[in-house]
Amino acid sequence: MLEETGFADLGAVDELQLGADLTGEVPKTRLLPPKFVPALLTPDSLAMRAKLDRDRVLQVPGSGDSEIDQEVYDKTIDEVRCGWLRGPLAPEQVPAEAPISKRFGLRQKHKIRLIDNFSESGVNDCVTVCESPVLHTVDVAGALVTCWLEECAHSQRDATLFARAFDLSNAYRQVALSKEGRKFSHISVFNPALGHREIFQCLVLPFGAVRSVHSFLRIARALWHLGVVGCKLMWSSFYDDFITFAPKGLERSSELAAEALFKLTGWLFAESGRKCVPFSQTCEALGVIFDLSCSGSGLCRISNTEAHVAEISAALLDVISKGCMTRAEAQKLRGRMQFAEAQLFGRTAKRCVKVLSSFTEHRRSLLSAKEKAFLELFRAYLVSSRPRELRALNSSPTLIFTDACYESDARMEVWTRRSYDFFKPCAG
Repeated sequence: MLEETGFADLGAVDELQLGADLTGEVPKTRLLPPKFVPALLTPDSLAMRAKLDRDRVLQVPGSGDSEIDQEVYDKTIDEVRCGWLRGPLAPEQVPAEAPISKRFGLRQKHKIRLIDNFSESGVNDCVTVCESPVLHTVDVAGALVTCWLEECAHSQRDATLFARAFDLSNAYRQVALSKEGRKFSHISVFNPALGHREIFQCLVLPFGAVRSVHSFLRIARALWHLGVVGCKLMWSSFYDDFITFAPKGLERSSELAAEALFKLTGWLFAESGRKCVPFSQTCEALGVIFDLSCSGSGLCRISNTEAHVAEISAALLDVISKGCMTRAEAQKLRGRMQFAEAQLFGRTAKRCVKVLSSFTEHRRSLLSAKEKAFLELFRAYLVSSRPRELRALNSSPTLIFTDACYESDARMEVWTRRSYDFFKPCAG
């Protein structure tokens, strides 16, 4: 199918059939912007480090949260039953030179996510990257809607759109590791009942490995291509989320085409539950809401979800009241703020996010009065912000040139005349 539709990176098929590696150079696709990040460790250095770290890794205690520890272990055993892991293994069953990565749990809104720390074990340092992965963010989905609105305005057709998100189930677990990759895929999991760590071996992509990200996105990009070129779907791909748009009257057709593509290529996706929501004029995905209720009039609104806003607002109030934060708290909060900031107008919010830099780098833990004010400003800005509006592009755009000059004592009319020139380009 990829050959028939002219996909340039047929190596994605080999990676799906033969399995993905966890070390070495990430294969070049020639489809992504170049970005060279060299490996910091050689395989021999990694093996030597693994031998020295073996005893220390197995003596690491639990997280201190009994609920998380039990949930992580229970889910690990479930993965063994699913065939995604092998174990528990006795230490003598694992080669001395094989690195062992620590598994821990990260509490999220609806679940506890399992993370395998392949950075601490050094496995991620054995990876060389030559290209930068490109994700279809909210802006890409928004650009797709804008192009549709513009085309409909030009052809004078009904622009009404509907949308839904398709979610791949346990996406990483649907891609196997190669024989070489399994040599570096051992993890340690704390067993609350026994009070010590046990060793397991990943047979599928682990969540926390650099190569996992590149391999999965490579395969997902091929799947997205088949949908666009082969099935004529209007959709975008962000990891395991495929946001799909459909013109009025083609909702069911688009749904059947997407579902048939997933089933034909062997991908499991959510067919029930909260992640399976039918086509509608309001679609929640990637932490935002696409409001297409006015798409027939050439307008789409995008805003952060109420739950996302409330969650970030509560976290900011908590940090401000405590007057301090740990490095982990700062990293988690910054990630949420950066994602929400993308939907806010102007650069004020971006400036507010920057105050967390020194905290994420573990240089500080106490908040100053100025930093508290910036975080409070971000919270107020987030809560009061209006949805972002997307419209069809004007065929005769207005160009704005400014010399960035502002004289506070001058009349506004003078400043406007000096700073800006408005004109419409001549046709042709």
